[in-house]
Amino acid sequence: MILIAITIFSIAFWGNNKKNRKDFSIVFEESSINNYLQTYLESEFCAVAISNYEENSIQGEIYDMSLGGNLFVTKALFNYNVESNKLDIYEYNEKNRILKYYISDNKIYASVIKDIDIEDNLFNWELVSYDLNFKNKKILNSGVIISPFDVPNFYYDDNNNNIFVSTLTDSIVDDIRSQEFSLFYLNNNSIEKLVSYNGIYSSKTGELSCGQFDIHINNDNLIYCITDYVNYQTIYSFNTLTKNIKEIYTNDIKSNWIISSYRNNQDLLFIGKYNVLNDDKVKIGYLNLKEKTYEEIDSTMYYGRNNLIANSMLFHKSEKWEFYNFDNNTLSTAKIINYKNKYFFPAYVNINNNTIMAMDDNYNLFLGKIDYNKT
Repeated sequence: MILIAITIFSIAFWGNNKKNRKDFSIVFEESSINNYLQTYLESEFCAVAISNYEENSIQGEIYDMSLGGNLFVTKALFNYNVESNKLDIYEYNEKNRILKYYISDNKIYASVIKDIDIEDNLFNWELVSYDLNFKNKKILNSGVIISPFDVPNFYYDDNNNNIFVSTLTDSIVDDIRSQEFSLFYLNNNSIEKLVSYNGIYSSKTGELSCGQFDIHINNDNLIYCITDYVNYQTIYSFNTLTKNIKEIYTNDIKSNWIISSYRNNQDLLFIGKYNVLNDDKVKIGYLNLKEKTYEEIDSTMYYGRNNLIANSMLFHKSEKWEFYNFDNNTLSTAKIINYKNKYFFPAYVNINNNTIMAMDDNYNLFLGKIDYNKT
């Protein structure tokens, strides 16, 4: 079963050097948003997913697990202002799944999977804009994908209040699969193509996307990865102001090391790799974009994706939270306060440098205040 409830993934990593430890705690308090969502969660088939935090608001989805086969059906989207404790819920009645979305300027932008019970292993998607009541629908783009995880994704640039979109479109003719990857600027309810790459997936030729998960925006730059799945993986930056494209880092696939994920923290690019001959063997790379230096550290666990907070990465495994500080290669486990029931889902959302929002296995949302001090 494809469970598309959480789109942010956690990572776990053990560094080699344990000196200069820092202790920290997370104090969890139940969020007021649970009172508003309770009506939906009274149904055993309804669940909640959170994904975006921008402009002081958490954006999330309420979906019905009893409908739509393995992909489920979206019942509503919501926008919760953390500071004012105001929740807006937008009911959705089209009986499809909205897998990615962004709510801004009285518009809902959504990536919609159109055919739920599909038999040909292809998924038709639409990139759509709506009014806040899901009226005045406008289809901005559409396409076909092999995996539902490859639906268009949205990236908000809080420096200039702009929204960007990445899309993947697959085409299969005579059993030959080709693919187009594009970046767009979302402007006045229309899209403007910024850059595009094309390749043939079946023969591993041309320029193909490494995937949608790790694309992000950092200091006015869209960060993305292009590969041929045989020789190279190259991470690029696209400057949204100058439209210049810069190659940041290239990985040689023939070395048997594969980039599994990448994240920016200002001038630092954080790269995770695994070995194709032994997927238990992984390492972390740090690329200083300003000083042009690169360092790799072996790790003994898997590397995935997570958030950067206060010059550290906050890792979440089901039973504990850990901070990894890459300046001194230290890992410390949090003391959890005010929460003893079961466990949180791996996904969480950054609110600021000392606050996160997390969800437990009952779909209740909690604000976690982080106290992070040297010992």
